[in-house]
Parts: sequence; C-alpha cells; structure tokens
Amino acid sequence: MAQDDLNHGNDTQAKLGQAAGGTIYLIIIQIASRALTFAGNQFVLRYLSPQLLGIAVQLELYSVSVLYFSRESLRVALQRQISREDGSTSTDSKAASSTRARQTQVIVNLSYLAVCLGISLTLVLGWLYQQGQSGNIDIQQSPYFTLSLQTYAIATVIELLSEPCFVVVQERLLYKSRARIETTAAISKCAATCLTAFIASQRQLRPSVLPFAVGQVVYASVLAGGYMAAVLALTSQDGVSILPIIVQRSPEYLLSRFYKPLVSFASTLYAQSVFKQILTQGDALILGFLASLEDQGAFALASNYGGLLARLLFQPCEESSRNSFGMLLSKLNKKGQVDPARLKAAIRQLSDMLHLYSIIAVLSFFFLYTLLPFLVKILVGPGWFTPDIAGILSTYCYYIPFMAYNGILDAFVTSVASPAELRQQSLWMGAFTAAYVGAAYVLLHVLDLGARGLVFGNIFNMLLRIVWSSWFVARFLKRNNGSMDIIRDVLPSPGIFVVGATAAGIMRRNTIEDKQGIAGVLDILVVCATGGSIMQVQEHLFQDLSS
Repeated sequence: MAQDDLNHGNDTQAKLGQAAGGTIYLIIIQIASRALTFAGNQFVLRYLSPQLLGIAVQLELYSVSVLYFSRESLRVALQRQISREDGSTSTDSKAASSTRARQTQVIVNLSYLAVCLGISLTLVLGWLYQQGQSGNIDIQQSPYFTLSLQTYAIATVIELLSEPCFVVVQERLLYKSRARIETTAAISKCAATCLTAFIASQRQLRPSVLPFAVGQVVYASVLAGGYMAAVLALTSQDGVSILPIIVQRSPEYLLSRFYKPLVSFASTLYAQSVFKQILTQGDALILGFLASLEDQGAFALASNYGGLLARLLFQPCEESSRNSFGMLLSKLNKKGQVDPARLKAAIRQLSDMLHLYSIIAVLSFFFLYTLLPFLVKILVGPGWFTPDIAGILSTYCYYIPFMAYNGILDAFVTSVASPAELRQQSLWMGAFTAAYVGAAYVLLHVLDLGARGLVFGNIFNMLLRIVWSSWFVARFLKRNNGSMDIIRDVLPSPGIFVVGATAAGIMRRNTIEDKQGIAGVLDILVVCATGGSIMQVQEHLFQDLSS
C-alpha cells in the first residue's frame, strides 16, 4: 500500500511537471499566434476602414460564440473526468492500459456531442444574425458580406470537427504537439489573410472582410488536419477510435457510448457557460446593439491592443492552472476532504499566480496607462489613431488586472466546485450579468461615456465576480481545514508601489513624446528587471526628477 501511494505521488508530481511545462508551450502558442495576427492586422488595416473592421468583429463574434457554446462546457467536464481517472491506481499494467483506453474513448465519444450541437448552432445563429442585420444598410451593402458569413460558417464547422482529436491531445498532455499545430495554423491564417487582401487590392476589388473569412477557413483546415495526423497513430496503438463507438452496454451509458454522469455534469456547466460567454463577449454584444459600426471598429482596435497581455499570458496560465488544480484537488478522503499536502500545494500555486498578477497590476496602473497609447500611435499611424482611441487604451489598462484576478480565481472555482455549487455560481453570474447590462446602459447612454464607459462597466462586472470567487475560495479552505496564511503573500512589496508611483509622476511631468522622460522610465524598469537594489532605483528617480 505504501509503495502504491509512493508511485501514485510520483505519478502526480510527474503530471504536475507536465502541466507546468505545458504552460510554457501554451504561452508559446499565444505569443506566436497573437504576434502573427498582430503583424497581419497591421498589413490588412491598410486596406480597411473602421466600418469594415466593425463588421469583421461581428463575424468573429458569431464564430467564437458557436464554438464556445458548443464545446466549452464539455471541455471543462472532460478535464474533471481526466483528473479523477488520474487519481486511480492499478498495479496491473494491462488493466491500467485498458482503463486508459476506455477513458480516452469516453471523452472522444462525448466530443461528438459538441460537434453535433455546434453544427446546429452554426446554422441557427448564422440565420439569426443575417435576419437581424437585414435592415442594416451598411452591412448589406458591404462587398461580399454574404459570402464572408458563409465562409465563416464553413470554417466554424471544420474547427468543430477537430474536437475529437483535440480532446485526445489534451488528455495525453501533448502540449508540444498542440503548440506546433496551433502555431502552424496561425502562420497559415496570417499568410492567407494578408495574401487575399493583397490580391484583392492588386485587382482593384472593393475592400471587404473576405480576407478575414479566407484566413479563418485556412486556420480551421490546418488545425483539423494537424490534430488528426497527431492523434491517428496514437489511438491506433491503444485500440481507440476517433469515431463514437460502443464503450460499454450499461445503464450508466447513453446509447452504450456516452457516459451519463459526464453528460449530466456538462449540462450543469452549460448554463454557466452561457453566462460566461455573455460576460466575456458582453462588450461586443452591447456595442453591436448600441454603437455604430465605426465605434465598434475603434473599440475593437483598442481592445485588441489593450488586451494583448491577457491573451498572451493570462489565458495559458489559467488553462494550465485549471489542469493542475484538478489534479491536486479532485481526490477526496473518506471525510470528503482534500489531502492537506495537496491542498497546500494548490493554494501555494494560486497565491504565486495572484502575486505575479499583482505586480502586473502595478505596472499596468502606473506605466501602461501612459505608454500604451503612445506605442499604438506608432504602430497604426495617425490615420487610425484618434483621441477617443487613446482614451479607451488608457482606461483599458485599469481593466487588465481585474481580468487577471478573475481568470485565475475562476479557474480554481471550476476545478473544485460541485455541480450544486456550479449551479449556485450560475445564478450569481446571472445577477452579475443583469447588473453589468444596467451599468453599461447608464454609462453609455445616460452618462454618454462611449466606449470608455463600456470598459468601466466591465471593471464593475469583474469586481463582482472576483468578490464572489474570493468568498468561495475562503469557504472551500475552511471546509477542508486549509489555512489562509499563504494568501497574505499576494500583494507585492511596498517598494514596487513607490517605484511605480514615482515613475508614473515622471512620465506625467514630461510629455510622453519627451525622449528624456521615456529614457528615465526605461532605466528604472531595467534596474528593477535585473534585480537592482532599491538604492539604485532611487538614484535613477532622483536623477530624473532633478532633470
């Protein structure tokens, strides 16, 4: 028994090591794809107006919504299933291999529920969107709009068809393969988008959103082909099929293929996913109803640049942390409590992530507020850059830390919450959604703050969610006899606040175009990044203030 526990502990540590290494690969995916998308957008923006970019945002929202509503709840449910299966032990290698093959087949079968649901949503949401925009002359007269919408629908279905192979890659922790496949798909998407825009310009065709649609089809095709190539050889060795075959003729399985407890759990998560999608894409939905296409395009530009850090760093960290929390906290003892050592490791990881995000928050508040508008002006040029966009970018810097805190706390909640607690969370998310819509209406229409008001509304919404998640974490720790002492390490040292506030004062005192002011701030950042002492930082600060 002791040897089994030791082997199981070593196996858990190995899997946590894989998850930690997976974070690096996921960050590489995000950096590569976002960098390529960033570069491609700089090229395509030369051929687009804010109005066309607004239409492209709506088409992207259509595709993202179909994918999210069809597969997100199942993905989270499957992660919980994987964590529980990893908690089982077996000394018989053949039995262990058979159990793993059955587990893989279970998640492959369930992924086809996402495919079927997604195809239906593609047709329904596509028809609703087209009918909803039938009276919008700007959209209807946009060149190749119908063709672009149909192309986005095809791309969405192709990406959905890759889901059975994706869940196998996720279950086997093949992060390196995933990084390679998704990076290749991002490169292909960027090349196809830019090439289509260039060819259309050379043939003197009217500017349209068709290049984005073509790029999306290429991305989905490369993604599906890459995942299939990576998984086919692996599944054939284990006797697993990527088709939904019979697993077990038992009352626990629907049609002998779909595991009922997982289907039930995914159904519980589905209502929550609806609220989360409304909250995540709420700004785009509200802009779609309350703002013009030009305003939507301008806000899209601001959010793409302002949210770059969230997509590059926060998203992969949250995804990897969700896997780690699931591995550590899914196995309970006879009293229904988590093992103290596992709980301490999970809380330490949560504390470390929150501490990192707190440092980023200081940088965002004090540095990005002034630097970001200046950097974006260099990238997009004066033709696109307006005072309104500068104001949105500066305000967005206040939003970034709230996104970070909410993401990592939500990853913890979804990893440990029971179905009843998830239903309770869904009800609270509904209340927060209503409060968010009300706040957005007041900020946009009553106070007439425009897109900046929408950012403030998002901050209010995220703050409500952070408070609820923090309450849940505290209650979870109390129920499992955990300690909150580690959480006290979340805030950064006072010296970081002093450095940030003083450097921000220098930047405000000197205009952002003042090269001397920028150089001084960069000197401070370099000293901090290289581990310089507080005396060295103060020396740079006094030099800048005296100049």
